[in-house]
Amino acid sequence: MNNSLLSLSKQHLIKRSALVNPLAYQAMYSAQVLRQQQISRQPFMQVQQRGFRQVKNLHEIVYTAQAELAQRTTKYLERTDKVYKPSTTLEFNRDGELLLYSCDNIKNSTVYLKYPYVMYDAMIPLSWYVFFINPLFWSWQFTTCIFYFFNCIAWLPHVLYWKHLERKIHKIFLLRGGKYVRLYTQNPMGDRFYSWAHICEFNLLTEDYEDFADPVEEENFLTKQGQLKYEVQVQLDNYVDHAIIVQDEIIYFMKEGTVHNPEVFEMVAKGYNIDTSDFVINTEDNIRFNEPNHNH
Repeated sequence: MNNSLLSLSKQHLIKRSALVNPLAYQAMYSAQVLRQQQISRQPFMQVQQRGFRQVKNLHEIVYTAQAELAQRTTKYLERTDKVYKPSTTLEFNRDGELLLYSCDNIKNSTVYLKYPYVMYDAMIPLSWYVFFINPLFWSWQFTTCIFYFFNCIAWLPHVLYWKHLERKIHKIFLLRGGKYVRLYTQNPMGDRFYSWAHICEFNLLTEDYEDFADPVEEENFLTKQGQLKYEVQVQLDNYVDHAIIVQDEIIYFMKEGTVHNPEVFEMVAKGYNIDTSDFVINTEDNIRFNEPNHNH
């Protein structure tokens, strides 16, 4: 009861002093604000402060809107000096794609017993033998280090090799328009993924894989039958790997694969856009079920 009367009397005195002497009331209020700021510097104590950025800067809003409009309307810079017109009519499927190359990259690759990665894998059971049997009577500190090191590291090179197998292209399609291709990849588990790439960003490598083919027109990597002489490597300026853009990535076309359209595939590998003005659409139901290029 006494505390409540005391608080009421304090409030009455504050209001009365504010009416009598406004300057004194303002000084007292400033002292209270200063005390709250000092308390707010202590841990676990926060005082609500008013933000003065509730209204955004109008100049920033106008500049952002103009920049977004420019990005949406600006045309992508494309090279039109390298355009090739095929000598035959192109036959696209109902998806507007033309199959150029296909290969079972997992079936034609050594997955598990690939040298030298299998030697690293053999270190894992060997480290178990050294740790539990210890035929050389090493100290337990040394055997423990060997055990944990090989069990944590020895499998990594082989896994990176499995990831590298995805760079061996499973299938490549030419999209209608002749400026883009669709790349299918396949991992050792049989999962297939696809991404798109610009043909103008293809950079063909030489047969020894040491440099870019220059001039690219003189590079001949197809046999008379239209198949690959060797494993062809192409460096892409931008490659999308599982929704992640990777720059200067090398993709591989295995020699064991099948080239379905040698003329167009050769020009695509050399970075030429394809003139697809002469084309037909295959509407027949003559493609196997559950294929990625099936007709709808």
